[in-house]
Amino acid sequence: MSYTPPTISNYNDDPPPDDGSETVENEVKWSIIKTELTDPIKNYADAINSAVTSSYVNTAVHVNNANGNSNVSDTVLIVSTQVTVDAWESVGPTATGADNAWTAMDGLPSGIDWIEAKIRASAAVGGTQVACLVYARDGQSSAGIGPENTVAEISYSDTVSNAKVVTTTVHVKIPVDSSKHFDIHWADSGTGTVTMYLTGYGYNG
Repeated sequence: MSYTPPTISNYNDDPPPDDGSETVENEVKWSIIKTELTDPIKNYADAINSAVTSSYVNTAVHVNNANGNSNVSDTVLIVSTQVTVDAWESVGPTATGADNAWTAMDGLPSGIDWIEAKIRASAAVGGTQVACLVYARDGQSSAGIGPENTVAEISYSDTVSNAKVVTTTVHVKIPVDSSKHFDIHWADSGTGTVTMYLTGYGYNG
């Protein structure tokens, strides 16, 4: 939420002489009082109301969709089949130039700074180690992959060479650019699956 306080204008900016003189300027007229005092105060109060209302528009939104599920949309992004493994690719609303369109984002308002997503990742392998990692960044960022932009990670190791499956579900906030795009990168050392649900969006203030 960001609130920018207004300033009052034209309040008592041309006061009459305060010397008791009997002049036209010192005549008691409602039009003078209204112009110099009442109107500026009213305009100032209206501006405060408008600024407060605007500040509450740009707040975080975490909503359930029509069927009551804990997400904005049931339209899932299957990262592990739509996004190339071991590569950064962009994700965004339909027909906005992103590498991957996610229709769950189509109804998001302009000007948002981030989305919140539920990410479910799992990996399976027949050896002794398994890992699946997911990274995310702003759509205009050139950052590489690393701990600073890891949004989901699962790993497991064992000395017994039996098939193993590990799964995790996390909620993360991901920055988006002015086109509501973000980049995602995923990698795994076995057979990994990564899915995403949109659960909210918001503003930095």
